[in-house]
Amino acid sequence: MKICITQSAPGTAYAAAELERFLKEYTAAGIVSDNEAADRCVVMEADAGIPEHHYSVRGDGKTLSVRGGSPSAVLCGVCDALSEAGILFEASCYSAPRGFDIDALFCAAKDVHPRFRLRGIRQHINFPMDISSYPLKEAKEYVRSLARMRFNAITFHSYPGQWHASRPDDHAGHFFYGQVHPVPKGDPLTASRIGNRKTFCIPEAEAIFEDEAKRGEYAVYWLNEVMKTAKEAGMTVALSVEIRSDDEAAESRMLRELLGNYPLIDTLEIITEENGADRGLAGVTRENVKAFFVGLFGGSILDENGDVPGLSDCDPARCAANAVCLKRTLRAFETREEWLSGSPRRPALRAGIYCTDRETLRVLRPILRRFLPEDVTMSLLPAHGALAAA
Repeated sequence: MKICITQSAPGTAYAAAELERFLKEYTAAGIVSDNEAADRCVVMEADAGIPEHHYSVRGDGKTLSVRGGSPSAVLCGVCDALSEAGILFEASCYSAPRGFDIDALFCAAKDVHPRFRLRGIRQHINFPMDISSYPLKEAKEYVRSLARMRFNAITFHSYPGQWHASRPDDHAGHFFYGQVHPVPKGDPLTASRIGNRKTFCIPEAEAIFEDEAKRGEYAVYWLNEVMKTAKEAGMTVALSVEIRSDDEAAESRMLRELLGNYPLIDTLEIITEENGADRGLAGVTRENVKAFFVGLFGGSILDENGDVPGLSDCDPARCAANAVCLKRTLRAFETREEWLSGSPRRPALRAGIYCTDRETLRVLRPILRRFLPEDVTMSLLPAHGALAAA
């Protein structure tokens, strides 16, 4: 059998390559470029006339038409059709547990209108068990796997010093919060499962691990390469960071360098430090917490009764610590022209709150919404884990 794959719009080459890959792996079909010489045809079309995240799959047994509002949506349609044929896509692998049915591929028929325009995950790349310890090849394949599962967005969160330098005299590359994990000696089981021999980290970085400058350069290179793969797969890529100090000049310098180091990002998210750094602010009590909030944000946050809505339900010291982090985040947007100036490509901007205490979040969310610039979107991280957050 000969199959012809045609594209009617730029940007769909990745989807075509993915389809060709799986056809070659699971069938004996030959891929040809001439419709006349083909027994069956696949036609891919990116149609700007439909919502960019919608797609449809239509097969009549001989021709399969995959139509989407964007190249990313076309890829989702291709992967949906491959799933109809029997391929099970997972985050770590793919398989065809019941075999591959090429007739089911060419008879697939569905219209998909996802509830959410962007669908993806947040990767807080900071722990030994996440992708920040993967060889580059495996990290790239993980991102491809997400795209095959019809995710079209991904956010990478970098903690200070991990994938970006937070100070002029420091470097990126302080993996795992700067904690060093020696590989256990005399442990053949561990040695057979990882690519490290002395220090657990990205295997390609182990040889330069003791050289902080080179390790920092490699960290930035590694994340850029992973982002590049996400962009090739049509994903919307966001990079998330925190503002940890009140030094406006230092934080502006950090953000300016960040944009220079990561030119591929579509969105820059500035989010509050997790749960106000998990500490209470000394000296803030129920008696003075309202005055503390008014001192930070002004009297416009008060309701008609002269209160901060929801504040009486919160732990005052912890709520105040989260409020300080929010103030730092908002201040970064007030000074954005300082760190956006000179950037060759301005990403979309997003302001976020990372707070798992719901009472505190109920206080801070209206404040963020009140002071949010019109062209800046909002994100909330209200829990650990997708199920709890939903």
